[in-house]
Amino acid sequence: MVYSHTKKAGRCGRFGARIGKRTKEDVNAIEDASKQMHECPKCGKKKVVRLEAGIWKCGGCKVKFAGGAYTSQVIKKI
Repeated sequence: MVYSHTKKAGRCGRFGARIGKRTKEDVNAIEDASKQMHECPKCGKKKVVRLEAGIWKCGGCKVKFAGGAYTSQVIKKI
C-alpha cells in the first residue's frame, strides 16, 4: 500500500526518493501556505480558501476573486 506522507517528509513523502530534501521543504512550505485560511479583502474574515490555482472564495461573504497562485492577493473580482 502506498502512503501519502511520512513523519519526516510530511506531505512530500508521496515523492519518495525522487527529489531532494531542500525541494521537499520548499514544496511543504508552499502547500502549507496555500491550504491555510486567508483573510478576505471584502469582509475581513479569515475564511478565504483556494479553489484552484489563482481562484479564491470567501466562506463568509461568498465573494470569488482571482489572486496569487499559492497565497491570496487580490487581482480582480470574478
